[in-house]
Amino acid sequence: MTSVRGWLLGVMAWLLVVLVGSSLVWVVISRAGQGVAPSPGSGDPGQVAAGAAASSPGAAVTPAPSTTSRPTLRPEPSDSARPSGPPSPRAGTTDGPDDSSPSAAPPASAPSASTSGARAVRRTWSGVGGTVVAECRGETIRMMGAQPDGGFAVEVLDRGPHQVKVEFRGRGDEHRESQVESECEAGTPHFSAENKDD
Repeated sequence: MTSVRGWLLGVMAWLLVVLVGSSLVWVVISRAGQGVAPSPGSGDPGQVAAGAAASSPGAAVTPAPSTTSRPTLRPEPSDSARPSGPPSPRAGTTDGPDDSSPSAAPPASAPSASTSGARAVRRTWSGVGGTVVAECRGETIRMMGAQPDGGFAVEVLDRGPHQVKVEFRGRGDEHRESQVESECEAGTPHFSAENKDD
């Protein structure tokens, strides 16, 4: 009788541990996902498929809804979660032609009175040479990241606040070049790109 009672107590204790552990994991994942997952129905119309920019060299590319299998750049925390100190370096964002060494993020500027209450809208452009991520708060734009494709180097020409301008250049035998510009239109980043093949 004692062995059956001990066995039942062991099973009940195990079930209790599993129930409490599962509940805690569920709560932690739900809270972490609230700040990461987009709200339902909010597709990302600022994404451009990688092949779309190569279809007509020299033509401007406008954002169109699509999905991409490219790696995503790490998002920055929202203003409520952003630390007040200087930003930390982000891997994968480079300023010069050598994309092998990451550089620090641009210095954070204090939001102006007209943009401090504006909602942040982030969009991604992907095309010949790499990926650019920009964010608008009202009419103020800021580059969040630029990641070159293999065989390309990136040069950031302007990080904001009026426009974002990035250039991807092929290295070695690659003589292709893309220049990507983005400005805020109605509080949303809009991209245009020009591609050159030498």
